[in-house]
Amino acid sequence: ADASWYKGTSTAGAEVLLPEVKKILTPVSGDLTRAASMQTKAEDDARLHRELTLKLRASMATSEIEVTSASCDALRGCLQEVQSELAAARHANREPQALKNKTAAISLIRSFATLLMPQLENLEQIPQAQRTPSEAAAINFLQAAKAAAAHAAQAAQVERAKSEASESSPNP
Repeated sequence: ADASWYKGTSTAGAEVLLPEVKKILTPVSGDLTRAASMQTKAEDDARLHRELTLKLRASMATSEIEVTSASCDALRGCLQEVQSELAAARHANREPQALKNKTAAISLIRSFATLLMPQLENLEQIPQAQRTPSEAAAINFLQAAKAAAAHAAQAAQVERAKSEASESSPNP
């Protein structure tokens, strides 16, 4: 049924419309060409943006690795120092074994806290939901070390004040 009306239609009407359609499309064809070239440029720019973003992320990761590697190297140096001290103490056999191990452990923990304390602020900025178990443990340890250091400083200040008070008071 749909094709039957077409068979009876003359093509003369279409021939009259073609120049009209051509006249309408001629100014637009330049815009279409320009739009197509702009589309290509936009796609190229988007591809370049993705590539640069990936390179930036890789560069930032490399920087973090270098900083972490430097911290690990420093920690390794402290560990070797503690091990050397422990070996020297064992060699001298000045203390019982349990005391040597405790002293070495305390020294290692202090070294660890000293090296990582500057990183506490950066670690605390990581949202809790995104922290790895190692980061969470390090944050807890460093916060406890910070609190212990503050407590020790306060206790030392109290002791100094007591000492100064006893030195300044007259002895009967």
